[in-house]
Amino acid sequence: MRYDDIRKHVQEHFRELLAQFKDEVAEGGPMDGMRLEALVNAQGLAEGDPEGWAALISALTALTGS
Repeated sequence: MRYDDIRKHVQEHFRELLAQFKDEVAEGGPMDGMRLEALVNAQGLAEGDPEGWAALISALTALTGS
């Protein structure tokens, strides 16, 4: 698969997720509490570096014993 094909699929995937998110906010109202905290945490992880992900996965693995 070529880069532009992959890019197109990734963009479409995230457009669908955004549309779903907008529908949920329209239905449930503005985000607050745990929903907002979860979104902020997810954004922080998404903007983080790969080493941060590796550390998180290692910590979770250690906690679950997997």
